[in-house]
Amino acid sequence: MKKHRKLFRILGIIFGSLIIIIGLLFAFRRPLLNHAQKFLTAQTIPFNWIVDPNHVANGLDVPEVNLSVTQMDDVKKDALKVVDNINNDFSVAKQNYTFLTGKQARQLDRWVHSKPHQYIYSFTPVAFGRTNTGNYVLVSANRYDDTTTIVSYRYRVYYNAQNAITKTVYMSTVKHNTPPKFVFAQAPVGTDGVSTATNFTERIKNILSKSSAFDNNNGKLAQYRGLAEQLNLATDSAPALQKYLQVSNTDFQNTAIIGYELTDVPRVTRFFLVSGTNRHKTYFTLTYDRDQEGFTKFQRGLINANEQK
Repeated sequence: MKKHRKLFRILGIIFGSLIIIIGLLFAFRRPLLNHAQKFLTAQTIPFNWIVDPNHVANGLDVPEVNLSVTQMDDVKKDALKVVDNINNDFSVAKQNYTFLTGKQARQLDRWVHSKPHQYIYSFTPVAFGRTNTGNYVLVSANRYDDTTTIVSYRYRVYYNAQNAITKTVYMSTVKHNTPPKFVFAQAPVGTDGVSTATNFTERIKNILSKSSAFDNNNGKLAQYRGLAEQLNLATDSAPALQKYLQVSNTDFQNTAIIGYELTDVPRVTRFFLVSGTNRHKTYFTLTYDRDQEGFTKFQRGLINANEQK
């Protein structure tokens, strides 16, 4: 009997304690909830608890460029105005480069004056285009000396709606015998291909996905040359089409148009695409011929005016 009484007493104490704890929790439930919420909010949750790192690594997180342009001739005028402003601010005697940062100006000054009798004479427009950073004009700083060789230091100059320079990026150095000038003030842009670029890339995806190339050991180049002909592209687009299909995961969801660029010589618009994953990006260039008013080439890599002579 004594053992049973002792057991009942212990159970009674435990039961009573639970009743008191539950009552206190209920009475102070709101303050406790507020404290718990603040505590959890302050904690750092490991990223891999939320997103599988393998999924992130195998995805492609690249913002697409804005292709909603209505008046490309106005864009061209603004780009040329930026180059005019650069030339108006420049003095051959002073060799001042107001469109460059201080560090960039010192670097260019070292390049130009590495030997005597070398100087920048003028700045000319090579191309204009757009990336997610904004509109830009590719500017050539033309270095002359006592030889017939002209050295072109090329800079991508970004500007805003007021034609004020917002950012300048050095791109390349090219040697040639005539000053480069691939954008002409009096030449109208014509049909630029920008409004149809997305639809054409969708057409490429549809033709590749419906072909047997992927299942047939990624296909032979002859098969891709046939696909290029279906798209009215040059047959030497075949290797790029093959690579594009290989890195596309067959659904082409990991592809983005990241920029475009226009020149008057040659008279083309080039669109720059990226496909693949965040770890392994593959770049492609789709060319629109403004004389033929059609897309004519698909190439691997970024084919732009940076190195153009």
